[in-house]
Order: sequence, then C-alpha cells, then structure tokens
Amino acid sequence: MERGEWVAPRGDAILVCETWHRIGPVNLHRDLDCYCAPQTLTADAAGVQVGGACFVDKANPTFSDDWGLCRHGRCNAQIGH
Repeated sequence: MERGEWVAPRGDAILVCETWHRIGPVNLHRDLDCYCAPQTLTADAAGVQVGGACFVDKANPTFSDDWGLCRHGRCNAQIGH
C-alpha cells in the first residue's frame, strides 16, 4: 500500500479505508486503500465520503515514515479537499 500515487500535502493526514470493490450492484471483494485528507476530517466523515470504514494511519505523514500501511507519506487519492 505504500506505493501511492500522491504525496500527502502539508496539513494532511493519511487514512486507510476499507471499501467494497464493485461491478454495478455486485460486490466482488473488499479493498484497503490510503487516502490523503485534511487533518480536520475525522475517520468517520471520511468513511461516509468513500462509502466504507476508515482509520487514521498517519496523523502527520513524512517521507521517512517506514511503519504502518501507508508508508513514506504516500496515498492513492485525496478526499475532503
């Protein structure tokens, strides 16, 4: 998961969210993904936006983070901006 396409901008946290991967109305499987979001956005509010359950992986991400699910300040999408 640490190979995200985006780098968290200053003032963002990184959240991990679990959502359904769907084709039309059919649920295929659950996905985990890293999202950059303003530090003021709660995990519950982020979950509503992405349609899943979220938790904070990094409150203040940096390039040197080598722990957690979303490493090196990387995320795959931005929400709440």
